[in-house]
Amino acid sequence: MANPLKGEIELVAGEVAYTLKFSIDAICSLEERLGKGFPAIAIEMQDPRRMTLGIVRHLLHASLGEMHPEVTLKEAGELIVAAGGMVEVLGKVSAAINAAFPVKAEASGERRPPKPPKGRTGSNS
Repeated sequence: MANPLKGEIELVAGEVAYTLKFSIDAICSLEERLGKGFPAIAIEMQDPRRMTLGIVRHLLHASLGEMHPEVTLKEAGELIVAAGGMVEVLGKVSAAINAAFPVKAEASGERRPPKPPKGRTGSNS
């Protein structure tokens, strides 16, 4: 089971639950594959005109690498359909990115994942 406090987000595809996680290694690999830095990737994720299915497939594949290294890039593409489509997967990938960079709670000093961006979760779209 995925634990958001550890930077993990669950993605269900068919009857299988996968754990998405963006480790530093996953982010570095993604940057190398896409030929651009993570800030540029994050900006593209906010612009529907620049977001492609290919980028979503690479994002998903990178997020699966830590917990499911056996999943190939081709299989990650097939998971997009099984998990509910591009919008649903992009929402989960975005949540995994947010979970990878938790915000420190002011009063308690506890780390917690930031709130997902408004209108971009994919689950209610």
